[in-house]
Amino acid sequence: ALRPGGMGGAFTAIADDVYGALLNPAGLPQRQQHQFSFQHSKLLEDFSVEYLGYALPITPRDVVALNFVYLDLGDFTAVTRAANGDLVAAGTFSAQDYEVSLTYSRRFFDNIYFGSNWQYLHSKIETVEADGFATDVGALYSTPIPGLWLGLSALHIGPSVKYIARREQLPLTLSLGSVYRGSNDRWIVTADIRKKRNEAVDVHTGGEFWVVPQFAVRAGYDSSNDLDRGITFGAG
Repeated sequence: ALRPGGMGGAFTAIADDVYGALLNPAGLPQRQQHQFSFQHSKLLEDFSVEYLGYALPITPRDVVALNFVYLDLGDFTAVTRAANGDLVAAGTFSAQDYEVSLTYSRRFFDNIYFGSNWQYLHSKIETVEADGFATDVGALYSTPIPGLWLGLSALHIGPSVKYIARREQLPLTLSLGSVYRGSNDRWIVTADIRKKRNEAVDVHTGGEFWVVPQFAVRAGYDSSNDLDRGITFGAG
């Protein structure tokens, strides 16, 4: 999403909008209002992401949300080995993934929030399809230090997904984050430490400044992003 992406992906301790539920499902009760979000992103020539989300407060402490994410990974060239041992092109194939996520989030005390997602996952590579289920859990804590929040999330908890005879583990991700909110939330600085299954620890940092109530500028750093040396920018 544009807002987390502009801050280097550091959003675990913020998570105050409907998209944020996918990064930490605990934060939705921070905004007691209906939220609707749609996004189309063309990241590379053939790679695109479609996102649709809606959040509904059901009590002053409880919020539910529904998110849908569709990834079109584009076309790939299939290769086969000829009789002489050379690799030759054998047409193309495509790949798509999508997930549907139902979120429940609750503010238990004035400074403690918990939430969870229940997800249905579907993946298709050429004619091979796989389905799975996963759970996300998260928590937020507003510390005694004014403006300082801490966040924790565990994403993609679930069994492996089976492609014919091969099983693939879900990308279990653990995140610990912090954010400091300035006067009237006009500016924030935030940082995450994130560990994905079978990958190195990533660091994400960023900041946001609201120039006027309807427009903010953002910058950040994402150690997992090799493009532009990990520097990110955003506005809106």
